[in-house]
Amino acid sequence: MTNFGRQSPNTIRSSRGTWILIGLVVMPFLINFFTRDQLVDLFALSGVEPFGSIENLILYPLAASGSRVIGALFLGYWLYIIAPALEREIKTAGLLTAFGVAVLAQSLAFALGQTIDGGGMWLTGAYAPVAALSVLWCARMQDVTIRIFFAIPVKAKWLAALIGALTFFGYGFGTYVTGLLMLAPLAVAWFWGLDKLPIPYARPTFDKHRQKKREDQEFVEFIDKVKDRQKEREDQERLRKLLEDSVDE
Repeated sequence: MTNFGRQSPNTIRSSRGTWILIGLVVMPFLINFFTRDQLVDLFALSGVEPFGSIENLILYPLAASGSRVIGALFLGYWLYIIAPALEREIKTAGLLTAFGVAVLAQSLAFALGQTIDGGGMWLTGAYAPVAALSVLWCARMQDVTIRIFFAIPVKAKWLAALIGALTFFGYGFGTYVTGLLMLAPLAVAWFWGLDKLPIPYARPTFDKHRQKKREDQEFVEFIDKVKDRQKEREDQERLRKLLEDSVDE
């Protein structure tokens, strides 16, 4: 059973994107805790007129209620567990871009769903885009076993199904179209993690180029070592002949 809660010092230092992501997700909760939810009033995405404030389609993660700080800490800890593995594969820029795309995709799904369902809900906090990143991680780590609440073992592929169910019922209770549409970004994340989409999950071109460059360098170093050993043998042979000639004389 793999413990993803522990990260080596080298992993922590190299996971710059992970720490940026944790800050983007957790800090709004803390700010709203001390400012009495001022960011919530500004950036919460309303289901009544979801396209009325275009900027809120992107900034709604800032509308994270300060009353949910404990939940925010668990959210940050969850990102601490899953994000480094994603960052190692798609790099820092890829991780942050994936989060940004998930933010916009979930808000558009919510806005369209609320337009059809007649409104009445609010989209706040980064729960929806983090759910998409979680499903992406589950697609990459399907057979990894983790412990929910540090006690219940479950494989990642079943965790993805659980995240989907929570997303549907969380956003689709009484507004089923919204719930269904909010599943669409999760489905895209799942198939992207399986590398089943036209856009490749991780571009191998650079890695292959870097690997070939490293192999070429290793080959050059090998040839240099062979030449050095050959030159050393020639020097030894030359010295041996000189010694033999001196003995004969």
